[in-house]
Amino acid sequence: MNLVKIENLVKRYPMGKSRFTALRNINLQFEKGEYSGIIGPSGS
Repeated sequence: MNLVKIENLVKRYPMGKSRFTALRNINLQFEKGEYSGIIGPSGS
């Protein structure tokens, strides 16, 4: 059983007259009791 399910997530940021797509078509699912983390290039 999924506790959290994310399908086709997209995150865009405005940049003047255009947009920067930071995330495209992200799919995640987490079951009860699972742990997850995301770390960027700076370690944060």
